[in-house]
Amino acid sequence: MRFVDRIRRLSALLVLASWLVFSHGPAAAQPSREVESPALLAGESWTYRRINLWQSFETERFRQDMLGGVGKHLTVLWTIVSAEDERRRGSVTYEYLDAATLSFFDPKAEGRHVPLLFPLYPGKRWQFQYKYIPAGGVGSLKIEQTAVVEGWEQVRVPAGTFRALKVVHTGRYWATEHMNNWSGSIHETYWYAPEAKRVVRMEYRDTTGSGAQWDHWRDELVNMTVYQPQQRK
Repeated sequence: MRFVDRIRRLSALLVLASWLVFSHGPAAAQPSREVESPALLAGESWTYRRINLWQSFETERFRQDMLGGVGKHLTVLWTIVSAEDERRRGSVTYEYLDAATLSFFDPKAEGRHVPLLFPLYPGKRWQFQYKYIPAGGVGSLKIEQTAVVEGWEQVRVPAGTFRALKVVHTGRYWATEHMNNWSGSIHETYWYAPEAKRVVRMEYRDTTGSGAQWDHWRDELVNMTVYQPQQRK
């Protein structure tokens, strides 16, 4: 795939998503306390589906199995259960997760995408930037984003309904390839449910250099297995 195509599909670079136990009853009173990073345990797992929001169909389903780790540095087994792209279907990789941000380590990036930054609380803000420079030096991709925790919402996904903190990212990217350069906007929204220990829904969209919408997709939790610390096997 050409570098320009990879840029236009920033979703492939931003699958971090990581994305879970749900509350099925009425929403409780909003807590005032800060939400700390989750205690992720070996044996827990989350399965998500990715929906193409242009045409409203499922393009991929993936499962993340927690294998364990040391401190906040954890190892996850990432399995592509099904995919529209048959080259991805059935692939299995080991990914490294930072529990303090729920971001996956990307060895190709300078800097880091920071979807969450614990502790979380309504009104919290942070900024980050990162860059990709492909082998051969034919181009580059730089991304800058600002994140804001907007507050608590009740969210429904295939796995159920639960209360979650809504975190909105806005930003821009700047891309070059050979003699061409362009920029566009990026918008990401995360819903983090403390009971699930993960983001339970994530929506992404970006624009082309002319301002037209390009990628537009959503990840949703399908099912999960989550333990409390005393349940660890």
